Amino acid sequence: MPNYKIPESILIQSVANESVLLEPDSGNYFTLDEVGSRMIELYKINHSIEKTAVQMACEFEVSEQTAGNDLRQLLETMQQHGLAEQV
Repeated sequence: MPNYKIPESILIQSVANESVLLEPDSGNYFTLDEVGSRMIELYKINHSIEKTAVQMACEFEVSEQTAGNDLRQLLETMQQHGLAEQV
């Protein structure tokens, strides 16, 4: 199962309950809602899909499996936009 890294060059700005991620060299950006913002915030701390899924399950009353699947999908999408790297 792949893991992902969010490069240090990615700029993350919180606006209200959302976050905007920007890759400054390419200009690619991505907007996250409140849940997506929290996922990425926790993932940047944990560096682990599994640990982040456990925390998300507690905070948002979803199963760990659902939280993990949602995070994987988000990270895959971010990778497609140049905002995350598979490691």
